[in-house]
Amino acid sequence: MELNELNHEERLALVGLMECVATSDLRGSADEAAEVDEVSAALGEEAYRACLDESEHRFKDEAALQTFLRTIERQEARELIFSYAFDLAASDAVGGSETAILDWVALEWNIEVRFEEP
Repeated sequence: MELNELNHEERLALVGLMECVATSDLRGSADEAAEVDEVSAALGEEAYRACLDESEHRFKDEAALQTFLRTIERQEARELIFSYAFDLAASDAVGGSETAILDWVALEWNIEVRFEEP
């Protein structure tokens, strides 16, 4: 599955989760910006911005985002969304707040996190 195959709700989940991960450690990095730029380019700048605006409006806190994330049903989409959020968190040192939301999503969406040897 590719990003362009996500429906609107799944794109919103992707952008909302990435925003949550990116802002949870209160510091941004060039690597995080590159991850966001990749998603923005894949979705289209205008579509990404629209999802970001909607996300900021709809998800006033992490609990609101979690409630919404529970509505995402396609496992393929869940795994793709999670992989991008995980890559964003892993682009710099993963903090406790990033780990908490990613652990919750992995459990809620039944995603097995595997680490591959370099």
